[in-house]
Amino acid sequence: MSIGRRRLRGSYPVLILRTPYGRTAPLNVLFFEALTAVKRGYIVVQQVTRGRFDSDGEWPWAYEQQDGYDTVVWATSLPGSNGKVGMFGGSYTGQTQWAAALAGPPGLAAIAPQITWSDPAAGLMFRGGAIELGLNAFWTLAQALPQFPKVIDDPDELLAAMATTIED
Repeated sequence: MSIGRRRLRGSYPVLILRTPYGRTAPLNVLFFEALTAVKRGYIVVQQVTRGRFDSDGEWPWAYEQQDGYDTVVWATSLPGSNGKVGMFGGSYTGQTQWAAALAGPPGLAAIAPQITWSDPAAGLMFRGGAIELGLNAFWTLAQALPQFPKVIDDPDELLAAMATTIED
């Protein structure tokens, strides 16, 4: 691993951010400065969750446990990894940590979830069995917009779908 002109030798812990918000989302930057971690001797991996942006598949929550498990196991074998992995992030990114931890991947040494939930069915999507409209409606509509270009090719249909979502 190299930082600037200095070459580092040895093995390092890996920090993972698994996010549905894209690699350059302000939320990611708000909670973490990757270059600082690298300078302090960490390997940093930022991964977009399945089904978001340029990643194929079903989203949300369908595969977070398995994908988290697989990502941690993969990270333990990266060149320069010492086999210890930590995860970090807030909101949905925090929930990806809980899901990975539940799967119990070897090498996962720490998680640092922030402003998140451990179970989407208890307090986020539902509360006491009733749908939680306070966040659910806003968040779901906001997350739908980036998905439309993945499934709608016609520009006119795309604009109409986005306009309807914003209006809703």
